[in-house]
Amino acid sequence: MKTRSIFVAVVGASLLTITTALPATALTESDFGDIVSFGENGYAPAIVSGPADGTSLVVYADEEIFGQFVDTELGMIGAPFQLSNADTYSSNPPTAEWNPERQEWLVVWEENEEVVAGRIVEHGVGAVGSQLTISDSHDGSTFGDMELAYAAYAADQDVYLVAFKATVTVGEGSDCQAAFGVFVNADGTVPTTEATILSTPDAEVCAEQVDNGANVDYSPATSRWLVGWAYSNGANAATTGTVLVENVAGVVTIDVGPVIVGSNSRRVHPSIEHDSTRDRFLTSWHADTQVFGALVDNAGAQIGTRFAVNSVDARGDQRSARMIYDAAADLFLTVNHNTGDDEADPIVQPFVGYWELAGATGASAAAPQVLSDPLVQSERPDITIAGDCVLVVWQWEIYDELTDSSTSGLQGRSSCFTPELAATGATDTTALIGLGALVALALGGALMIARRPRIARV
Repeated sequence: MKTRSIFVAVVGASLLTITTALPATALTESDFGDIVSFGENGYAPAIVSGPADGTSLVVYADEEIFGQFVDTELGMIGAPFQLSNADTYSSNPPTAEWNPERQEWLVVWEENEEVVAGRIVEHGVGAVGSQLTISDSHDGSTFGDMELAYAAYAADQDVYLVAFKATVTVGEGSDCQAAFGVFVNADGTVPTTEATILSTPDAEVCAEQVDNGANVDYSPATSRWLVGWAYSNGANAATTGTVLVENVAGVVTIDVGPVIVGSNSRRVHPSIEHDSTRDRFLTSWHADTQVFGALVDNAGAQIGTRFAVNSVDARGDQRSARMIYDAAADLFLTVNHNTGDDEADPIVQPFVGYWELAGATGASAAAPQVLSDPLVQSERPDITIAGDCVLVVWQWEIYDELTDSSTSGLQGRSSCFTPELAATGATDTTALIGLGALVALALGGALMIARRPRIARV
C-alpha cells in the first residue's frame, strides 16, 4: 500500500509538470474568505504584516489606541492590548511599520491633537516599553490640530521617518498647517522631538495650508523617503504635493521638492507606496468623487500625468485608497471605500472595494470587487500581504432607527489565492493541482493534498 501511494503521488506530480499552465485571473470576491468581525467599537484600523509565520498587527482607535495580533485568516491571536496611555484621546487612524531587523513594529498615532505618540510592539508579546513622545513642537511652537501620522523604516539606516500634519505658529504669529517629519531610532529612542517642516519652502509665509495628514514611504536604492500631502493654495483650491527627504547626520533634510503631482478638489491625504521593481513611487489621493494617482521617480519628478486609478467603477464617491506593492506579482493591491448613489444600485451604504493596479503603469484592469456586506456601512479599509496571503480590514457601523443607537467595530477578509499577474505573464496552476489530485484518486484511491499557490512574500 505504501508503494502504491508513492506511485500515485508521482503520477499526479508528473501530470502537473507536463500540463500547460492556465492563465492567471484577478482576485474576485469569491476568492476571499468569510467576513470576520472583531474589535468591538473600534474604528480607523490599519494592518501591517510582520514575521515569516504570517502574523499581522491590526492597530485601531477606540478613543484610545489598541492592537490585535491576527493570523493569515484573520483569526485572533490573543486578546487586544492597549497601546496609548489611559485618559488620552485619538480620533485619527493609528498606523504601524514593521522592522524586519528587530522583528518589531513601531506604532504611531496623534494624541489629543497635539502630540505624535508611539510605542514599540514585539511579535507575540504586545506593547514593549513606555509610550514614546515622537514629536510635540517645531521651532519652539507647540502643535495643534494634529492628524494622521505615518512611519517608514529604512533598514540600511536603522531609522524610521515619521510624517504627519499639524498646525503651528510661524513668523509673526500666523498659524500654519504644514507637513512635518521627525526621525525615530530603531530601538524606539527619539533623537529630538523637534520636527522639521517639509511642505512649504518659506516657513515664514506658510502659503501652503496642509490638510488631512501626510504619508511616507522609503526607497532603499536611493536611501531617500518620499513624503506626500494635500494642501490648499489660494481660494481653497487644493493640490497634492510630494517632497524627497534625506537623513543628513540625523537631521530630516529636504532633498528634492516640493513637486505638485495633481489637483484635488477635496483635501484628503494621499497614499504612497514604493515600487521596489523600478525604484519609484505610486501616490494616490481622492479628488472630486474619484481616486487619482501619479507615478514619481526616485529623483522626485512626476512620471507622465495624473490618472484615474479606479475609473472603471463610477458609483458614488470613492475615498481613501490604500495600497501595498507585491513585487512577485508586479501589482499594487488596492482597497478603498465607495458609496452607491444610484437608486437602481442595490449598494446604498459605503462599501469596501478591492482592485489591482499594474505595476508598470498604475492602471486598473478590472472593476473593484466588493468585500464588505453591501447593507452595512463599511469605511476606511487597509490592506497588507501576510506571508503569502492578502488581508483586508475596515471599520463598520449599523444604525438602528428604532432604538436610535449604533453598533460598530472592525471587520476583514483574507485570501490566499494568487492574483492576476498580467504584467509579468505569470500563471496560476490552481486548477492543475485539482486535476492532478483527481487523477491520483482515480488511479489509486489515495488523496493527494495539494497546497494552492499563494502570493509570494514581498
